Amino acid sequence: MRVALAQLLACSEARTAGLTLEELLSLRLYTGPMYAHYNAVLRGHRAREYVTTIWMVASGIVKLAQNMKLPPDRRLYRGLSGGLLPERFVAPDAHGCRGGVERGFMSCTLRQSVAAQYVKARPSSHTPPGPPRCAASPLALQLRASVAVT
Repeated sequence: MRVALAQLLACSEARTAGLTLEELLSLRLYTGPMYAHYNAVLRGHRAREYVTTIWMVASGIVKLAQNMKLPPDRRLYRGLSGGLLPERFVAPDAHGCRGGVERGFMSCTLRQSVAAQYVKARPSSHTPPGPPRCAASPLALQLRASVAVT
């Protein structure tokens, strides 16, 4: 369903959060095919492009998060296909820690079935630069959502 930006700007969530037209437009662009371009920049795979738009997306997310009430048991799902995880994601370091941080915006869904579709998607042939990585394999994540904005 297509909704005009003016309608989105007038919705209660946008007004309560104090979203600007620029933030709303940037968030709308992110929900379409531009997400791949923005995340490529954030993950260091492309030159520093779209700086203003990425700033507006982040600003809009922060404003929405500051005004959002999430249920304490909210679960989100993310499916990945053919992603290459850093070796440190599965192998503990000297302190016994393992894992990682996503440098891009992380899209998730409330529905496990939607995440499962991404797990089954065709793997990427792109191998990003950086440290050694684990073998590419499908991955499904279940995340506990919380809002912690400083």
